[in-house]
Amino acid sequence: KVETETYRIVGAEALARWEHDGRLVPPVEFVPVLEQSGMICMLDFYILEQVCKDIREWIQKGIEPVRVSVNLSRKHLANTNLSADIMKILDRYELESKYIEVELTETVDEAESAQLVDFMEKMKKEDVALSIDDFGTGYSSLNMLRSFPVDVLKLDRTFLNSLEKSDRIVLSNIIRMASELNMDVVAEGVENWQQVDFLQGMACKVVQGFLFDKPMPREEFEEKLRVGKYKVNTLKS
Repeated sequence: KVETETYRIVGAEALARWEHDGRLVPPVEFVPVLEQSGMICMLDFYILEQVCKDIREWIQKGIEPVRVSVNLSRKHLANTNLSADIMKILDRYELESKYIEVELTETVDEAESAQLVDFMEKMKKEDVALSIDDFGTGYSSLNMLRSFPVDVLKLDRTFLNSLEKSDRIVLSNIIRMASELNMDVVAEGVENWQQVDFLQGMACKVVQGFLFDKPMPREEFEEKLRVGKYKVNTLKS
């Protein structure tokens, strides 16, 4: 996650990749299977623990970490101890809550929404940042702005596909509303400088996408973290 004014690295997202028989298996091939079987919750907690372990190692090496977001499946909402389970992992690695962000996708089920609000309120008490992923794709998007204690909106990448007038109007109003509600906005799927220029004009301060980097191993990210920012001239050449 890159700040559009300074091109500093201000955050990251932890992603799952599976190396099997010499091939890197993309999540689209294995995550749906885990969702159906219910094992996705095990993967999510494995990733959270690995992130906490990495952040603790960076701190010990004298590298200043950025906040790392971890995706949680909506299946976790059936766990009434979810917030406590998350905090146990942070406590195990003696991490401040400012280093972790929990990402959830939009929800449309009424019962699920009540569970989501309860979980979010518990996380807010622990000062853990909360973000809504793929924002703008669900029919209840505006209701979520009003009803959920969210810190970050991650704009769905489809908004940047065309940059037609209608997309510009929708985006500018979402960014304005989020700002007035004291929420941060992250634009996903940024792949060219035209999109960066557009988002800067819309006062969107943070972007994420292949223009800056594709998913990478932890060791490679650690080196980028040591540098702390991108050299724009190098990227544009």
